[in-house]
Formats: sequence, structure tokens, C-alpha cells
Amino acid sequence: MNMRLVSRPLMRAILVTLVALLASPACGKSPKDTAAISLEPAAFDDHACASCGMYLREQPAPRGQGIHRDGTRVFFCSLSDLVVYDEAPSPHGQLQAKFVEVMEPDDAPAVRHLPPRPWHRAEAAAYVVDVERTLVMGVPAMAYDDAANAAAAVRNHGGTSVTWQEFRKRALRIAP
Repeated sequence: MNMRLVSRPLMRAILVTLVALLASPACGKSPKDTAAISLEPAAFDDHACASCGMYLREQPAPRGQGIHRDGTRVFFCSLSDLVVYDEAPSPHGQLQAKFVEVMEPDDAPAVRHLPPRPWHRAEAAAYVVDVERTLVMGVPAMAYDDAANAAAAVRNHGGTSVTWQEFRKRALRIAP
């Protein structure tokens, strides 16, 4: 096409249209759609772990779940899987909410607790590491709804109480 034959107003309209198309969200979600996304935890029915594909109902608590900015919900059979997944790039964008199942202080870490537990925001939960757990992916850990319950679990079963950030570093093997 000969550019001299295209008028300036037509060229300007073509450029504005191209810029508008390039600036539109790649995921196809408008801000209105994103605002309607529930950032509350959901039950895991027959969901598989987003990291390894194992069925959650067959894995011991505590398990994890995350919700992407586009509403995609993912579940994890271990807390370490949630941490590692959260660090990886995703076509769904970053996780907007992360939840972990919380345990009771008298729940022994070595016992396979299969029934679903209450969900709690991952960043607000307290964790106990350095506990004896078998058949768990990644760093063995227990999650509790607060530091007092984590301290009680340490008194009952041993281990070390840590925050979410400290647990993340351990799960990612980042030196303190």
C-alpha cells in the first residue's frame, strides 16, 4: 500500500485502533470480571494437586490452595508445593490469595489426617517445621491458625515454630 495515498486522519485512526488492541488485557478478563472473583477458600472435592497431580483427598492435611487473579483455583497436596508453585510464572498471573488447612495442637504430625480441615490465610497462619512426617512432598510442616496453637503443638510434639516467610525460605531452600 502506498502510504502517500492514506490520509492523516485515517492513519491516526488505524494507529489508535492498534494501540487499543495491544493495550487490552491478554487474559480476556475485564476489571468488572476480576472484581467478581471470590477470594475465599473452597472445598477440594476430587481435585488433584496442581504441582504433582496426586488427589488431595488421599493426602494428609495440611494441604494448600491458591486463587489466581483470573479466578483459576489451584490445590496442593502439601504446603511446600503451594510455596514452590507460587514462585513459578503462570499464564493465570500471580496468586491473589493463598490458604492452608490448619491443624489442632494435639494432632500428631506422624498421623495421616485425611479429613478436610478449616482453611486459613497462609500469610496469617503459624507453622511448625522439624517434625517427623512421612510421605509428604517437600519440607514437612504443620499449619495452625495462630502462634499460640503452634507453640502448643511444639510443646506436644516437638519441632520449631516459624512464620509464613520463614517457612517459604525453608521450602525454597533459601539461606536465612
